[in-house]
Amino acid sequence: MLMSQRIGRFCVRLSVISLVSGALFTLPEPDPDGVLHWKNAFVAFVAIVALGKLLFDTFFYERFHT
Repeated sequence: MLMSQRIGRFCVRLSVISLVSGALFTLPEPDPDGVLHWKNAFVAFVAIVALGKLLFDTFFYERFHT
């Protein structure tokens, strides 16, 4: 796969992650009286993990195809 295709796919996936996490952040909190906002922490954790996987899949590839 060409590097331009990788960068294009990277941009599309990055925008999808951003839109989904932004939409999930705008959902109302299930327990507004709680000290910690677990929903926001969970959404941020999933977004960070997805970004890490996205970076790994985009820039690190298998050198030996089996």
